[in-house]
Amino acid sequence: MVMKVKFLVIAQFEPEFTHFYDEYFLDCPTVKYPALENPLYVNRELGMLGIMTGMCKGNSAATAAVVASDPAFDFSEALIISTGCAGGPARRVDLTDVVVCTQLADFDMGHHLSGYEDVVFKKFSDFDKMNFFVPSSKVIERVRSILGDGVKYGASLTSDNFWHGLRLSHRADIVLAEAQHTHGAEKQDYLITQCEDSTLAQIFDRLGLLDQFVAIRDVVNFDAPTIEGVSDYDSAGADSPAFLEGHLANFRITKKLIEAW
Repeated sequence: MVMKVKFLVIAQFEPEFTHFYDEYFLDCPTVKYPALENPLYVNRELGMLGIMTGMCKGNSAATAAVVASDPAFDFSEALIISTGCAGGPARRVDLTDVVVCTQLADFDMGHHLSGYEDVVFKKFSDFDKMNFFVPSSKVIERVRSILGDGVKYGASLTSDNFWHGLRLSHRADIVLAEAQHTHGAEKQDYLITQCEDSTLAQIFDRLGLLDQFVAIRDVVNFDAPTIEGVSDYDSAGADSPAFLEGHLANFRITKKLIEAW
């Protein structure tokens, strides 16, 4: 029998998923797919699914495509939530901030030349093909009505690379601005960086599910510290308390959204 899905929760790895597992999927059955690294957890009573993609674009694309195409599940009315950790510039966010993504752009598509970080090279219509997605305004408005000002709202960049330092952060600003210009989108600053969400959005867009997708991320490190005494290298990771506190804060906020949806 086809299961009507109310919520699909997508995390990347165990520390991001553990609170959701304990709350919603303990002792629930799973579905295993040959192409995926992790099983799909199924809570039929709540109409909820949960899965860990593994990190970065390849894993996230495979997971979204396989799960959302499974005829055993009806996603026509589902809210699809990507949840997990992120980096961000210290001039815009703090550790453990939770951010609802209002734009999703791919950082990697294009030409990145050493010594020319301040120049965007266009070739073969790179930015016309670039993964750039704006989540449904209705979904964002409803999220805002539930979560209010307890979270931040802003653009997010996806990359398989972890970049650190003000020069590369400035490069990210340029890439996002060019994508916004090309696609006629509102000018926004990027608040966070992650490795999966624009790719997830691309797959859900192809399957007609983009208007049901939202990404909610917690900040666990800085891509550009701008903090006295903190080097670019040292900012590459968060200490354990910030890492765990961020995931817990994200879980509580996402749980609030699920319960009120």
